[in-house]
Amino acid sequence: MDNAQASMTAKFTNILSDFDLVQHVTDPTHSGGHTLDVFITRRGMQSLVTVEPPIISDHSLVTAAIKFDDVGRTETQCRPTLLAFV
Repeated sequence: MDNAQASMTAKFTNILSDFDLVQHVTDPTHSGGHTLDVFITRRGMQSLVTVEPPIISDHSLVTAAIKFDDVGRTETQCRPTLLAFV
């Protein structure tokens, strides 16, 4: 997502635009300096996205607060899930 010139990024961005969606993560979310994790909402929604540095993984913790105009302020936290394959 951090390289707007990459063909897959451009395709993904076009799909978001076609459905009136916005990707809010602007900081790198991977220890390699790239934005791999996204947070997507409808255009016009107010959100505050925070990216914490990686601690136990190579991915950052991405948190978001969203304001829903029709029901008042609601905050939601998304946490990554670690999967173990056996």
